[in-house]
Amino acid sequence: MVESIVTVEVVKCLAPPTQRQFDYLRNYNENIQKLEAETESLKVEIRSIERRFFGAEKKGEKSEEKVEKWLVSANNIIDEVNAKFMEDEETANKRCLKGLCPNLKNYEA
Repeated sequence: MVESIVTVEVVKCLAPPTQRQFDYLRNYNENIQKLEAETESLKVEIRSIERRFFGAEKKGEKSEEKVEKWLVSANNIIDEVNAKFMEDEETANKRCLKGLCPNLKNYEA
């Protein structure tokens, strides 16, 4: 009796996080497509702000430091997305479950 109550409580605790992980796997392609779309939108915004930023500098106007910092930060985000997700996408797609299975060749016995 006590064992079944404990088992039920363990399942209640583990089910939601496990379901989230399966949902992520099920929506993997959609999530990557959303990430690509958001990354492209950010790139467009960066180009727009850079044009205004450099246009103002050519006119002799002083640019705000926060604009420069935002541009650096936005470009860093693009680089991070490319490094962590987009470039590794091809490699991950070639492996078991889109790269979620461990590569046992990398582990020593």
